[in-house]
Order: sequence, then C-alpha cells, then structure tokens
Amino acid sequence: MKSGRVRGVIGFVVIAGIIVVMVILPSVLKPSHSLRWGVEVGDQFTYRVLVDGYLRVEDPENDSNIIYQPAFFAPMNNTVIIATVARLPPLAAWFDDSSFVSEVINQIKVNCTFENGTSIQEEFHNEIAAIMSHCILPVGDWPFLDLLFLDSPTDAFFTGYLSKAHMNCFSISHRTWAIDGLFLWTGNVSLTVGMLMIAEDMADTPSTGYYHLIRLILL
Repeated sequence: MKSGRVRGVIGFVVIAGIIVVMVILPSVLKPSHSLRWGVEVGDQFTYRVLVDGYLRVEDPENDSNIIYQPAFFAPMNNTVIIATVARLPPLAAWFDDSSFVSEVINQIKVNCTFENGTSIQEEFHNEIAAIMSHCILPVGDWPFLDLLFLDSPTDAFFTGYLSKAHMNCFSISHRTWAIDGLFLWTGNVSLTVGMLMIAEDMADTPSTGYYHLIRLILL
C-alpha cells in the first residue's frame, strides 16, 4: 500500500517536471533579441574625414616658446573615403554587454580607400576602420541594445560604454579616463541600416601635449 503511494508520488513529480520543462524550455531557448544586420558585405558608403588637433612641443632653440605641430592624423583632414563592408560577425542568440562588445562592437567590419581608389596609409586606415566598425550595429531591436549600456555617465570620471535610442538615430560611445588624459569615441547610427552617420574620435593627453579630434561624416 505504502509502495503504491510512493510510486504515485514519484509519477506525479515526473509528470510535473515534464510539464515545467515543456513550459519553460521554449522561453529559455528563445533568442534574447531580434537583431539582424541591415547592411551586407560589399555595401559601400562615402565619408568626409575632418581632423583637428596638435602636438605641443618646446622650441629647441628657446625653452620658453611652445610650438604646436599638426596632430598625427592631420594628413587625413578634409579627405573623402569609401568604406566597404568587408565582414559582418555572426549574431549570437544571447548577448550581454560584455559579449556584445567583444563579438560585435570591437569586430573590424570595413575596408577603406580614398575616393579615387588609392590605399590609405596603414596607421590611418586602422584607426578609421576601427572608429567606423564600432558604430556599425545590427538593426531590428534598438530597445534591446539601449538596455545593454547606460544612457549617461555616472560621474565625471566614468569609464565604459554608453548608448541611447533617439527618434532619428541610435548613439553609441565609449570613454576612458586615464591618469594622463581622456579618450573618447562616439557615433550616431542609422536606425534603418545600422551604419554610422557621423562619428568622432577624441584623444586628449595634457601630459604629452597631444590632442586630436577625428570626425567621419556620411556624404
């Protein structure tokens, strides 16, 4: 008699467990987002590059004088470049802030040339391709992306990623406070195709006398 009740309880537990799995498992397996790429490999976009900045150095002939030399990226000022989408990383079913940064934001997605097809000096190309790639995002679930990062800095020395959905674009940025300066990039991204419309990269290191501001503007 007692063994029959035990078998009945065990059977009930097993059946209840199966029901719970059937109810919960589909929601667990469901992707955490509905993101998709809005651009395709081979798509091309044209940008104007604007550069401001300087390197502050002492006059070797007069220590009391300061000379302002052009920033390292100055040769790229007022140039027009073509960005070609070269690679789009696969989109995982689940993302948190860390995995989205490593698997999407930090992945290089474009190759760039000057408007006439000539190559860009490697040091300049790598920086510009990185700025652009940070701001090429999947579309289809902007509320999800908005929730991954804070909307605004928590304090004046905040280091990390920020994002915010707007009516006509999605903004994404990263800022790093260091002992010797501030490093910041930011971009406004198209809601329809996920390509950057305008981006800026800023480095300001007073201890070395170096400052630059690179702007990429979609034409």
